[in-house]
Order: sequence, then C-alpha cells, then structure tokens
Amino acid sequence: MPGDFEQRITRLEDQMQAVTGKTNTQQTSLDSLITQADQHDDFTTNFAIPGTAGVVLTSATITVPNGFTRAQVIAHGTVCAFNSTAGNDLILILIGINGGYSSGMFGQQTPTGLVGTAHNHQVRLLTGLTAGATFTTTIKVNANGGNPWAASASATARLSTFVTFLR
Repeated sequence: MPGDFEQRITRLEDQMQAVTGKTNTQQTSLDSLITQADQHDDFTTNFAIPGTAGVVLTSATITVPNGFTRAQVIAHGTVCAFNSTAGNDLILILIGINGGYSSGMFGQQTPTGLVGTAHNHQVRLLTGLTAGATFTTTIKVNANGGNPWAASASATARLSTFVTFLR
C-alpha cells in the first residue's frame, strides 16, 4: 500500500528529528558542508638514505573537488631501512603537506647491519583552495649520522594520506 509506506517514512523522519533535533532538510544541509574526498596509500622500496640533505621518497598528489575551499589533511609516514654504515645511526623522517614540513622525528638507534624504522605524521588545515588545484603530501628522509645508507631490498616507505574537504 503506497499510503502506508509514505506514512511509515513520515513517522521515521519524525522520530529522527526527535532524536537528532534536526529536520531531514537541516541534516542534508549539514552533510553538504563536508565530503570525504580522498585517501592515498603510497609505497616505495629499495632506496638509499642520504647522509645529509633529505630526499623525497614518495608522494601523493590530491586534486581539490568542485565547490570546496578548505581541506583537513592528515599524513602519516613510516620508513624502514638497512643500516649499512660502520656504526650506530638514526633515520630522520619528515612529513610534508603542501610544501610545509613537520618537525623531524628520529627512529630508534640502529646498529650497523640491522634494519631501523622511523614514523612521523602531520595534520594541517589548508585554506583558500580552488577547484582543480592540487597539493601534495611527501615523506623526506636522511641519516642522522651524516653517512648515507645504501639502497637495499629491505628499505620500504609508506605514506598514508587522508583528506576531508570542507566548503
């Protein structure tokens, strides 16, 4: 019965309004302010780590969708690599969002001949964005001791980026 179905929908909408305090139209209006638009999981392997100036290992490029001017960006990076130097060393990892880098985070002290890891993250609100424009997230690393680590099959870097676009 079509009439019975419509009555049930109306009752459900009334119950939702009683619970949330919002009408269906108000909720739709709130929902239209935000959209979860992008998620990236970028990965690379078999790389060297420079002794001084950081090198970008992997990156993600995100395009701004129509109608959005702000983005809440969360980027997290993990690096694992084999210490090929003659002594103990640390990996320094930086996470970049739209050219701005986080403070460097050191991994644990890694003895020669072992695999070391480092993790870091950054959260930024980007504003003044325009539709079709792009921004990037990146992982940049270097060895703390000044001596480069040779490329190896055990070297991995993962960059996870989550973006919520806002109007």
